[in-house]
Amino acid sequence: MLTGRTVDAAEAQRTGWVDDVVDPEVLLADAVARAETLARIPTGTYSITKDQLHRPANQLIDAGRPLDDERVLAGWLSTEVADRISAYLQSLRSPRPSD
Repeated sequence: MLTGRTVDAAEAQRTGWVDDVVDPEVLLADAVARAETLARIPTGTYSITKDQLHRPANQLIDAGRPLDDERVLAGWLSTEVADRISAYLQSLRSPRPSD
């Protein structure tokens, strides 16, 4: 993640960044089925569970925010970062060898 390099689906799954990898032909159907499963969970229960899961990370972020906000904002608003993001997005639009 810190290197900014793109990872393939297998590596994303191996590192725990994604839960599952499916073939493109079944991607939409699989996504809809998973969304329907999540939609059956009562909204309040889902919201509370998400809050509980995110709480430890959010507390750490909140505690460090006064120390980091100015640096983080300056970094994300820099010309260098904007140029690199633009170049990356452009690379995604370019045909890949396997396409």
